[in-house]
Amino acid sequence: MKTPSCDDLNLRGARFTGRIVAMAIITLAILCAFPGCDGKDTPSDSAMDVDDGDDSSDSLGDIGDPCYEDSDCAVGICLVNPLGGERGSCYIPCSSNEDCIDESTDGYPRCCVSKIEGKYYCEKIRIGASCGTGDKICGESCTEQRQSACVGGLICSTGNLEVEATCSHFCATYQECSDCLDTTTSTYGLPCMPISDEIRLCIQLID
Repeated sequence: MKTPSCDDLNLRGARFTGRIVAMAIITLAILCAFPGCDGKDTPSDSAMDVDDGDDSSDSLGDIGDPCYEDSDCAVGICLVNPLGGERGSCYIPCSSNEDCIDESTDGYPRCCVSKIEGKYYCEKIRIGASCGTGDKICGESCTEQRQSACVGGLICSTGNLEVEATCSHFCATYQECSDCLDTTTSTYGLPCMPISDEIRLCIQLID
């Protein structure tokens, strides 16, 4: 067998090197068909995700909205419902009606009212209504002005702005409702009605 000369070995080496370079060029061309080969950053998965518009801050409760804890409220704190139930409502503290004006973001006026333990919080009233003067006695309507209509110590019988409501107080028997005005007869004395398993109120029955 003939021993390869140095020239033969150099030629073979050049051919082998050429094949490697050609394969590398082909491989690089294939890779460059995909994003990122031009040196630009490929968007991350999170950046490529479609924005579904779910902003957690938008889902937080406004004043008067139901809540279970403070973190459920966009502003203020979550107060327990004095009329019972597991859910509370979102409120912010205040000292006057003026403190609540800037908190109106949905068209509902707000009034500064006493809610729990003598502390005052902003509360929604019906659209078009003005804050009450706290002169309505038990049995009189608080439908438009809600808690702001009622004399201190009384509560508006519901926080639902869509239904009729009256100023009221807690009771155990109907005798305890003798100070409440029946506006349908202009006499005093209202039924002591259960609104939950544990709570009863002196309530004006409204047709």
